[in-house]
Amino acid sequence: MQYSINELAQITKFDRRTVSKRLENLTAEAGPNRAKLYESHLALPLLYGVHGDGEKLDPQAEKAMLDRERRRQIEMTNAKLSGELLPRDEVAQAWAQHVASAKARLLSVPARVAPALVRAKDMRSMEEAVRSEIFGALQDISDTARATT
Repeated sequence: MQYSINELAQITKFDRRTVSKRLENLTAEAGPNRAKLYESHLALPLLYGVHGDGEKLDPQAEKAMLDRERRRQIEMTNAKLSGELLPRDEVAQAWAQHVASAKARLLSVPARVAPALVRAKDMRSMEEAVRSEIFGALQDISDTARATT
């Protein structure tokens, strides 16, 4: 059923200005004598401060949630400005570059160690050549990561 602001004020015993303020974001249909008509099943929960799921709103809890959200936004802004918080895309791109660099360096190990393996006399010297090249690659990766941070 549709009711005007005056009718809703009479039904709910709220002041007409209160009704008008609480329904300002609700779509109304034009009625007789330029009256705004509101669907009762949409208007009454708004007037009584009830969510669509039937939960009654607590103004203090709502204000506390709003204050927490504002504080969180201010903290994030401050962290960005001080350099403590970086954009997700930049971090992802930097990590992708590090991984690509590490992959390239590690994939070059077989080609770099092959000549030493051909000249190796025994298994121990082969292992040492491979180990030395892997440690060298890891050291290069670590140095590159330190240089870019």
